[in-house]
Amino acid sequence: MGCAPALNRIFSWSRKWKFAPDKSAIVAFTRSYKPGADPLLFLNGHRIRSHPNFKFLGVWFDQKLLWKTHIEHVHKQCLNLKRLFTVVANARYGPPVDTLTLLYKSLVRSKSDYGLIAYGNASKSNLEKINVVSRAIIRTILGSKLSTPKEVLYAESGTESLAERRDWLSSKYVLNLGHKPHNPMSAPCLSETMRKLKRLEFDTFPEVALFPSRHKHPAPSRPPKCITKWFPLSKKTASIDPEKTASFFNILLQKQVDSILIAYTDGSVSTDTNTATCAMAIPALNIAKAWTLAKHSSIFSAELQAIKQCLQMIYNSDQSYPGVKIFCDSSPAILVIKSSNPSENEAISEIRELMDSLLSSGTLTTLIWIPSHCGIAGNEQVDKLAVNQQANETDNKISNKLSPSEKISMFRKSWAQNFLATLKHCRKPCILMKSSLRTVKWHQHKDRKIAICLHRLRSGHHYLNAFNHRINMEADPSCRYGCNVIEDPRNILVECPKNERARQKMRQLFNNKKLVLNFETLLGLNTKLDTRTQFLIRNELATFLKQTGLTSIV
Repeated sequence: MGCAPALNRIFSWSRKWKFAPDKSAIVAFTRSYKPGADPLLFLNGHRIRSHPNFKFLGVWFDQKLLWKTHIEHVHKQCLNLKRLFTVVANARYGPPVDTLTLLYKSLVRSKSDYGLIAYGNASKSNLEKINVVSRAIIRTILGSKLSTPKEVLYAESGTESLAERRDWLSSKYVLNLGHKPHNPMSAPCLSETMRKLKRLEFDTFPEVALFPSRHKHPAPSRPPKCITKWFPLSKKTASIDPEKTASFFNILLQKQVDSILIAYTDGSVSTDTNTATCAMAIPALNIAKAWTLAKHSSIFSAELQAIKQCLQMIYNSDQSYPGVKIFCDSSPAILVIKSSNPSENEAISEIRELMDSLLSSGTLTTLIWIPSHCGIAGNEQVDKLAVNQQANETDNKISNKLSPSEKISMFRKSWAQNFLATLKHCRKPCILMKSSLRTVKWHQHKDRKIAICLHRLRSGHHYLNAFNHRINMEADPSCRYGCNVIEDPRNILVECPKNERARQKMRQLFNNKKLVLNFETLLGLNTKLDTRTQFLIRNELATFLKQTGLTSIV
């Protein structure tokens, strides 16, 4: 069928909405140097005008798909936001660095993220326009000098370039799309991303569609097929006195009807081996078992699989019960089972089907949340079973399929490690000490002047005489207070006698902690110290910088 007959059919079908020809447009996509004449297409007898570029769903499309128009549009928006950040960051009582970074991710990065999967394949020179403005805003937030390397900017702010961002967003999109077979776009796409995911052994588009389940989800107005209850005490209150919590639980348990079956479930994940296990116990039937899930399964899947295995065990039992009460310490698992919304995790639909099957045979399921690690005997038993299962190589294995969120979490870790390794090529100590892309908490400070001063000292790009001499060889690199040494961060923080009096409290803290007073430890670059010590050192250093007036020098 040609375009003209199709347009006539569309217009006949859409008489109720009345598509307007003057609001419609034609864009003929071609890379030809001399494109032909504009196509003549009519809607209800009115010609649809042809445009060299057009905005559709917030993205500007041009004839040659070079994305110059859209990139210029995003670049202009980022420039306007740069002026806003300059005003806010330079305010006398402006927000701290972490707040400004959050604003950057919400206001600036959201603009560049929209449509990035499509326009991200534009030329590097065009994309670099957005990168330059984005880095300028990050410099304003961190208070960095123009000479600060971009790797330091990305590492200190927890952000990334457009190329890395597109890699993450496109992979996330493909992994989500592979589990939505009824989506019109559900087909292998983004060949470069697909090849990368295949090298990482990701099953992006499973042959057998897992979702939606054949189980019919109830309407939102319809009550769920199970009962959910909650322990009267919160986790925080229950953990204060575990013995009292356990005795209170036993009192409540004694009030239960004897014919009701009681069961406990729990899940566990080892971060070292990425092994997830689940366990269930039914004291009345003298059953206690544990299973090992597929590698890289989340704790959420482990909790769901524990409930599923428990229900399956009861369903396979020869004896019938009027009801079963499952005590679980995962409130998210209970809430998502109770919800009528479809879920991406295959265990949820299977749990709902088992509940319906049990209900048809006269067994009502009740899910009850209890606090974990509070002395409740049944919960402690299944927790121990799940933990021990991680060390025991048994045949009790569940070949569960990973959900999209679990696959995305796996890729996120791999992507973050590769990006961090790329940043570490800069060989800056403030990057080499990082083990993740997250910002280091003790590198931040509520006082913006102190935060900027600490950042400049860590990055090595500051206004001290040693760095000024690197820029201008005629500048004097010696200490401005008359010391016969070069004025660098080590000198002003550790050695300069002018600041020795203000340095006494820092020396006392280091002596109490049996540490050596040096430049790296002062700036939070020593990864061997615990978090509490890092914050104590940072607070003493902040007081030292205020007393000596170094915040206005560095």
